[in-house]
Amino acid sequence: MTGPVQARPVAAPGSRRDQLLLAAILALAALLRLPGLDRTSLWYDEAVSWSQSSLPFGAMVAAVAGDNYPPLHNILLWAAIRLFGDGEVVLRLPSALASILAVWLLYRLGRSLFGPATGLLAAFLLALSPFQVWYAGEARMYALFAACGLAFLWAAAEALRRPCRRAFWLATLAAALFLYCHIYAAFSIAGVGLLALVLIALRWRDGLPEGLAPRGPDCLLAALAAAGVLFLPWLVLLVGRARHVAAEGFWIAYPDAAFLTVMAGEIAGSGTYAAVLAGLVGIWPILATVRRRSGRTPECLRTESGAWQVGLLAAFAGAPVLLGYGLSIAVRPILFDRYLIAAASVFLLMAAAAATRLAPRAGALALAAASLALIAAPLHHTLAEKPRPEWRAVAEIFRANRTGSESLILYKGMAEPPLRYYLRAPGEIVALPRPADLAEALAGRDRAFLLIAHTDRPEMIELLALAAADFEQTGSWRRFGWGDSGLTLLMLTRRSG
Repeated sequence: MTGPVQARPVAAPGSRRDQLLLAAILALAALLRLPGLDRTSLWYDEAVSWSQSSLPFGAMVAAVAGDNYPPLHNILLWAAIRLFGDGEVVLRLPSALASILAVWLLYRLGRSLFGPATGLLAAFLLALSPFQVWYAGEARMYALFAACGLAFLWAAAEALRRPCRRAFWLATLAAALFLYCHIYAAFSIAGVGLLALVLIALRWRDGLPEGLAPRGPDCLLAALAAAGVLFLPWLVLLVGRARHVAAEGFWIAYPDAAFLTVMAGEIAGSGTYAAVLAGLVGIWPILATVRRRSGRTPECLRTESGAWQVGLLAAFAGAPVLLGYGLSIAVRPILFDRYLIAAASVFLLMAAAAATRLAPRAGALALAAASLALIAAPLHHTLAEKPRPEWRAVAEIFRANRTGSESLILYKGMAEPPLRYYLRAPGEIVALPRPADLAEALAGRDRAFLLIAHTDRPEMIELLALAAADFEQTGSWRRFGWGDSGLTLLMLTRRSG
């Protein structure tokens, strides 16, 4: 895995000005991510992560093995709970810190591939991203997934340029951590692996692009294979889950044009901003192709960074989109915005690289200004208004209005984890698998609370009709949630006589 070491395409460490700008960007990222970690309630998925990570370590791993994702985030959460407790801020803090780390990693990756100006611009775009800020405040694996993806991409670039034992092991470790975050990592790694094979073929035919070591693709491919071996035990479990999803279906909608348009807007922050970023990413290779065919190099495209850098980013970011969409069409829908959070970070880097290459100073300033203008409102909405289901408020209302040992009857029963988190008394909750079970749950009670969660109108009407047979509503509260019911809490009192 050794070979001639070629000069890196970027200069040595950044100037003091660059370091100050990076510090300011990281401070901005922290300011946008840390203060509001407890603004919203935990929602269902976060409560599941809490429930799993509160178990003893072996039981936690077994519980995650029965779900649809690998355990790295749960392991971090398990440690955080034992060190600091399980408050909302503690549960979400690992994600916030991972998201801040991702901003730094994107700077380092951009600087390594294209120079400090691109790295700083990309880090600024990531720091401001409403999409990234939202998942920085969620006790799930997505922010960690983005950070590990960027660490892997950085290690992959180093393996291509400076193949050695250290580069091999760093790329292996980074790829393995990436895989243990989320199964969508396999798509990005497949894309990078395909690029390595293409580079090997080019080496045999025409020689490698400038800036790559002769044994670089071999080093990277070996690292990916080693990471695959490390992930193999969990992959066996996930194959079983994949068969279940293929047979039984999943909750994600079919990715038609409307779905894809909304998804792009959610990831970028707005539809207009998505179009700006896509335009930049699309026009850059077109102009580069014109440059090569004409034999002339316009000043705005002169750069030491060649096609392999763009190919590496495109392989990493494009593969999960294409493979996720293809599987959604051919098997079952599995394409969803948050699964693309690592790819989205790299698309921002590609847009930043395009802007700084097309117009080195003006391009960076223009894209930064456009970002501020186009996502200021979505960012404010994310920080101050965007809701999650208000389980905390429902639990507080229940506690404030119960007078004795009344239970809380919950439909749908699958929504139980966040309620258990806030009530901390599982015996208080009676979960209903079907509306028809309500009569049995109310039997022998003179007073009860019924929480209708994330339910459509026909089921809600059926529940209310069953309750009205012997009970009257003596209290009613509604808080934000999904479906026609949202989170509707009813106090039911048995009719006298």
